[in-house]
Formats: sequence, C-alpha cells, structure tokens
Amino acid sequence: MKKSTISIIIGSAIAIVLGITAVGMLSDELIIKNILTDDPSNVEIPGLGHPDGLTSGPLTITKYEHKITENIFMIISGLEKNDKGAIRIFMPDGRLYKTIQYDGLQKENFNQYFKPDTSATRKICEQEELVGLWAVVFDNNAYPSLVFEIINEHLNGPDFRLPKSC
Repeated sequence: MKKSTISIIIGSAIAIVLGITAVGMLSDELIIKNILTDDPSNVEIPGLGHPDGLTSGPLTITKYEHKITENIFMIISGLEKNDKGAIRIFMPDGRLYKTIQYDGLQKENFNQYFKPDTSATRKICEQEELVGLWAVVFDNNAYPSLVFEIINEHLNGPDFRLPKSC
C-alpha cells in the first residue's frame, strides 16, 4: 500500500512538472491575437513566468486555451494594501460562473483554480455550454478585462463526455 501511495505522489509530481513545462512552450503571438481588446498594448505578456499567460493588473491566468475538464489556474500577486474588490468570471453565454474576492490588506498574493463542469446547481446541463470565450471582469473596471477560451476537446480523450446534469 505504501509503494502505491508513493508511486501516485511521484506520478502526480511528474505530471505537474510536465504540465508547467508544456505551458511554457506556447507562443506569445497566439495570446496577443486571441485577446479580445481594442488595444493589445494594455495587456502585459508574459505573466509571472507563464509565457502564454494573460495578465491584467494583479491577475495572471496561466494560459489562454483550455480543454473541457482542465483546471483554470489563476495567480493574484502584487496587491497593494488599498486593492480590494472582486473578480467575476462569466461563461460564454454571459452567466456568472464564479466570483473571487481579493483584499490587499489581507493577502498580497494568492492562487486560485477552478474546473468548469456540468452542474445542476449552476444550471449547466450540457458540456457544450462550457465551450467558448469566457470573460474575466474586475469590479468597477479596476483593471482591463481578460478573455480565455475553453475548446471542445477533453483531457480524457475524444470519446469522453461530461454527464448531463439537468
């Protein structure tokens, strides 16, 4: 039992390192082309060692394109003491998916992640509702909005489908 637990831990660590390495191999041009903004010069690239990361103010999303069932990693760093508010994440159809509160007085840096999924509670019935451009908006437009994409592919292979939830 101990050997299998150690093997799982080592395998997970290797998978994380490979994932981080793969993130570092994507092109900055891809991100600049796909950010929906009138003035791409407002977007800081690269972000915190993530060459294809999307950055606005204190927020970095580690990459632009994600597959269904993939974690969306976000790094909030360098908050000033007076930075306080919320980051709202909207689905492709405009529904609010998640809100992340931030307060520089409490924490200057923190990480968040989420994995979009079908959910009866959120009224996300089919996996196709997750596919498309997602918007990340700061309260009171404190920083420029960001956009990332979830494509209709799965980490678990082409035949995998999320269960219907409604």
